[in-house]
Amino acid sequence: MRIIQITDLYIGRVGDDTFGVDVRSNFLNILAEVKYLNTTT
Repeated sequence: MRIIQITDLYIGRVGDDTFGVDVRSNFLNILAEVKYLNTTT
């Protein structure tokens, strides 16, 4: 069993610029990686 904790999420609306960081995109990338890891192990 794996437990994944994702913290400090400040996800704004689509297209929001958070000091030059696309937080929404980063979050979606993390979710994709978690999904990938869940299917490979």
